[in-house]
Amino acid sequence: MALKGTLKFYELEEDLENPETFEVTFGELPEGHKYYEHSNSTATITEYPKKEVLVRQEEDCYVVIDKCALHLLDTEADEFKSNKHWNVQYTWKLFYDEQARINNFFDDLGNYQSDVVHIYSLTDNDLSTNNLLQWSYEHLAQQKGFEEMISV
Repeated sequence: MALKGTLKFYELEEDLENPETFEVTFGELPEGHKYYEHSNSTATITEYPKKEVLVRQEEDCYVVIDKCALHLLDTEADEFKSNKHWNVQYTWKLFYDEQARINNFFDDLGNYQSDVVHIYSLTDNDLSTNNLLQWSYEHLAQQKGFEEMISV
């Protein structure tokens, strides 16, 4: 299993062209707070929304998942009692191409870790028809930047 194709990397940056300005009335703020100098006053605040920016693109690359883990959340909280809750996390490696991966698994272009993926009610049937590695590849393929990659 692997993903092959064009991979795009995005980062969040402040959108300096579209500032948002608004008035805020502050109460007592603790020292060190971002707006401490505005304690007990009204101030005009300018903030910049975040936007995704393409920062890197790898053509015809090869991605493999090298680790994945499934963790059952064992909790007494009422909202969790009726269903199993799981966390999945995986790491993946980026290679120039399949041959580079075959030649040396440790000669990668980068080793990346997924965010923790919370699954509300994964059933035993889900695991028997779809193993965790396959599930992780399917999840990774749906993430931003992987749209042009295919499963190989």
